[in-house]
Amino acid sequence: MILGGESVMECLVLAAERAEAAGMTVVHPFDDPDVIAGQGTLGLELVEAVPDLAKVVVPVGGGGLASGVAIAVKSARPDVEVVGVQVETCAAFADSLRGGSVVEAPRPLTIADGIAVKRPGKVTLPLAREWLDSVVTVAEDEIAEAMVLLLERAKQVVEGAGAVGVAALMFERTPPAAAGTTVAILSGGNVDAGLLAEVARRHETEMGRRMLVQSRIGDRPGSLARLLAVVGGEAANIIEVQHVREGSTSTSARPPSSSSSKPGGATTRRRCSTRCERRATRRASCAEPRRASTLSSIRRRSRRSVVSGGGGGRRRAAGRGRARGRAATRWAGARGHGRGACG
Repeated sequence: MILGGESVMECLVLAAERAEAAGMTVVHPFDDPDVIAGQGTLGLELVEAVPDLAKVVVPVGGGGLASGVAIAVKSARPDVEVVGVQVETCAAFADSLRGGSVVEAPRPLTIADGIAVKRPGKVTLPLAREWLDSVVTVAEDEIAEAMVLLLERAKQVVEGAGAVGVAALMFERTPPAAAGTTVAILSGGNVDAGLLAEVARRHETEMGRRMLVQSRIGDRPGSLARLLAVVGGEAANIIEVQHVREGSTSTSARPPSSSSSKPGGATTRRRCSTRCERRATRRASCAEPRRASTLSSIRRRSRRSVVSGGGGGRRRAAGRGRARGRAATRWAGARGHGRGACG
């Protein structure tokens, strides 16, 4: 496999050059009679499977599928209406049929990239003019809604190019047949999972089933719980919570390095740090008088013990007094230091 080209037409040019250089045969994806005949077998299956077939709505990109289906269906059932559908941002077939000459569409970014062909084929354009009853266009939003409908109701994963027929019927770009069965051809399911999820989320938001709420609450214990209780009281399911505790979440309004932070930011932390330092200094300074008074009391007790005892008892009492004095001194110093540091 050789990768190259930004569009179908650019890929075809590269393929032709490669085939000529290597002596190969180019198989065109849509502008070839054999390819058109092969795609037309889908129309034969519809005629056989749906006895009351009245209308077929088919996606149009290069025109091979639409031309083949129209030829097969109308050859067997001329009364059946066949309508082609394109995305309005790349409607080369619709513009060419309406203008009577080949019109090249700009290269768009569309959700229906599978049918975003800039130029109709030389073989398919005359066939579409002869066999298709009409070609209509649909918008990007309409295609997205059709994809979600197929996903939710029919449990079908369909890409944008394959869902244009359903979009045309949903938004009345073409009406269903008054009598009989109307068939919308789903021509592909090659859709990126991320794109499909984004389309589904957008649909839920549009329908009021999903909401993104941003709120500012106080940075106090229980504030977030009270907010979530309010949401739960409305019988809503919370999918995700992003709790940002550092000031405003808007980086454009307030750079992270700004010194003029709102409450809850770096300024508040500096103020809290300053208060803690002052409190620690105050407690440490208050510990010194307490330590001095404790030492004085221990010395008085030691002198009383020495006077009240006799002989060896006095010496032992004095020794015990000095030991208690040293222990009390160490305890008072540790207590003062610990409280000053921890606050």
